[in-house]
Amino acid sequence: MGSTIRPPCLKSPRQVAMLGDSYVAAPSFIGQSIVAAAVADRALQSGQSYTDYSVPGTTLLSGQIPGQLDQALRAYPELKTVISDGGGNDIIGSVTCLNDGAAADRMCMMLVGQLIDAYKGMAMKAKAAGVTDFIIFLYPDNVPIGGADILRYSVKAGRELETQLTTPDFRVYLLDTAPLMKDHPTWYVDGLIHVNADGSKLIGDAVYKIMKDNCIAQPESSGCCDPG
Repeated sequence: MGSTIRPPCLKSPRQVAMLGDSYVAAPSFIGQSIVAAAVADRALQSGQSYTDYSVPGTTLLSGQIPGQLDQALRAYPELKTVISDGGGNDIIGSVTCLNDGAAADRMCMMLVGQLIDAYKGMAMKAKAAGVTDFIIFLYPDNVPIGGADILRYSVKAGRELETQLTTPDFRVYLLDTAPLMKDHPTWYVDGLIHVNADGSKLIGDAVYKIMKDNCIAQPESSGCCDPG
């Protein structure tokens, strides 16, 4: 793959767009937790925020979440970083895929393949527009609604996509949230999928750690990024 080209320094919070469903938006508010972690680390100033295009209930295969990327690119063509969840609502919409053994079910495997293709399409569009870093995260495999098998299978497929798409000047990162929530099965606000404030901070901090560790959307004072 060769040497990695340094990510650009953050010149505007609008260079980072957050996409997805209710995990980024309400009621999980992980998007807000990512911003709070950046502010605490002084990558953002108090009162600043990344642009949040996430909408509760949205899905990948309907085109809703890919449409959020289109909206972000229209609003700010200089976009450099995309943070997105998505696909969880597509999966839980299929009762069959919530069952044990779903990772060996042909229909559920095809569904994950379609989701991976949707992410790939988003990533390629983002790269063509000048985005340099694309961070994906998925629902933990212990969400109360079920689906542990297919969610673990989704992470495996996502890892393959991460490897396939990453180049020196365009990097894809997949955050596996399952290890984070493994010891916190009570950190959900309902019997479905949504994490509470503790879970939101845990996942938000983990997303920001990827950004910090890989010099994504960092200020020029960090000394690790390309000032352009």
